[in-house]
Amino acid sequence: MGNPSFTNAGEYPVTVKVKRGSDVWQDTATVKITKRTANITVDDKEKFFDEADPALTGKIENLVDAGDLGTVTIREATRTKRLESIGKY
Repeated sequence: MGNPSFTNAGEYPVTVKVKRGSDVWQDTATVKITKRTANITVDDKEKFFDEADPALTGKIENLVDAGDLGTVTIREATRTKRLESIGKY
């Protein structure tokens, strides 16, 4: 029996076994893994009249491991028209 390995949040039963000489102690316990909130922040950008849209950038923080979310693509929301009035959005 190897070491347990858990990757998803939840509660998992485990068996703990201690052996000292000919004495063996065994008991069960529950491992509880709670969810962790990931933070995705998109950088502020500006665009001037008659310029192309700027590339969108951002950062992902608070992951346990770098690849926990797989591939994350930051892109603009689908727009119904490409010409907007000047202003803040």
